[in-house]
Amino acid sequence: MVQFFAQFEIKIGGEIYQQTFELIKPLNKRDIYELRINIKGFNWRFRGIFFPYKYETRQYYCFIFPFEKTPNVTFNVTDHFRDRAYRILNDLEKKPETYHEYFRETPF
Repeated sequence: MVQFFAQFEIKIGGEIYQQTFELIKPLNKRDIYELRINIKGFNWRFRGIFFPYKYETRQYYCFIFPFEKTPNVTFNVTDHFRDRAYRILNDLEKKPETYHEYFRETPF
């Protein structure tokens, strides 16, 4: 299981404020992950559903559905978007040529 935590620390007027973030969480389906940014003081939760994909020799992280998680939703938004991302990943694996235009290198 892949998980990634990060700690943010800031010193203001001699006080140290810290917050630990669980930045990446696996979502119980093969190769589907959630980018998580929680700001507790503002009750704000951002999520981005993604999966890794290797095209030719390069590793990509395909972010599919970004959203804000709010407490007043009557269904599990994360599960909804996880399942949609899983269907896209399965389709990508079955018909990769449909998606290859998104993996071409572009000059900056």
